[in-house]
Amino acid sequence: MPYTPAQISRPGLALKCRTLLPLLVAFSGCAAPPSAVPVKPANQCLSSQTRDGLTIAAHPIFKNADSREFFGTTLADDQLLAVLVVVDNQSPTASFILDQKECRLMHSDGSAGPVPARDLLGGTPKNPGEGRLARYALMANQFCPVAILPGEKAQGFIYFPWPEASQKNPRDLGIRVVVRESPENTPHQLELSIKRVDLK
Repeated sequence: MPYTPAQISRPGLALKCRTLLPLLVAFSGCAAPPSAVPVKPANQCLSSQTRDGLTIAAHPIFKNADSREFFGTTLADDQLLAVLVVVDNQSPTASFILDQKECRLMHSDGSAGPVPARDLLGGTPKNPGEGRLARYALMANQFCPVAILPGEKAQGFIYFPWPEASQKNPRDLGIRVVVRESPENTPHQLELSIKRVDLK
């Protein structure tokens, strides 16, 4: 089943993104688009936590080969870490929205908030087409700010600055994920510990 950038239960939004990607490939001169990211159940992620029927899971893309497959570039070289966030809402009544601005990556050098995909990877003079393709893949795969209704699941990426010094430090990472319950706008914060995986 192919990955959808916002609601898994709303494939039409994803279809719009995926159908545009081959057009960008044609204009950029690249041979092939990045691979689609598969749907990942929360229990298959590197870390997950459940509270009152709401499961939050996080799965950073540590391996350089996976980064190149899904985004067409090695994000670690640009001091970035893509974190796949999965939200499974089994609450019978509550809806939730991921509050990306409040999410944090905790690493050996401190902590950092997310960077919008539109601000990443503008391309280089030597290969602007490949840069545009990677940027589009980042945007198409980001977690979309939509309500996750009772019984629905959603997944998407959040992108964090990841300094080179922290990449070389074997200490585990922490991910703080914040969702807001609708319509009261009540925040729910979950902190996940992520065991490091070799980049190679």
